[in-house]
Amino acid sequence: MKQRPKRPKQDENKTTTRRQRDDNATTTRQQRDDNATTTRRQRNDNATTTRRQRDNNATTTQRQRNANDNATTTTQRKRNVNATQTQRNANATQTRRQRRKRNANATQTQRNASATTTTQRKRNANATQRKRNANATQTRRQRRKRNANATQRN
Repeated sequence: MKQRPKRPKQDENKTTTRRQRDDNATTTRQQRDDNATTTRRQRNDNATTTRRQRDNNATTTQRQRNANDNATTTTQRKRNVNATQTQRNANATQTRRQRRKRNANATQTQRNASATTTTQRKRNANATQRKRNANATQTRRQRRKRNANATQRN
């Protein structure tokens, strides 16, 4: 007759159950630790992302500020160019005015020189005419005197 297998002792069952419980407990603890680690990692990642985002935002803001500064510089450049152009125009106008004035002065000097020459010519002509008249008068006087003398002799 075949022999029946021995039943395990009660203590062995208890040990197995305890082992099973311990394994389950360990697994649960590990699972909890893993979950906690994952959550911590997730939190750290989120914090890092937020920090990165903040840094990027700050950098972008700084870039924007720099761009604004550059825009101001461009505006300033435009203002400077306009001011320079205005100055050049003013200088050119001033130069034109001075040139006109010099030309006017030169013309006036020329006119004055011509006027002096004309006046002088007139004076000279008048003087010549007076001299001729005087000579003519002298000649007439002399002729009368000669005639008178001739008449006297006769």
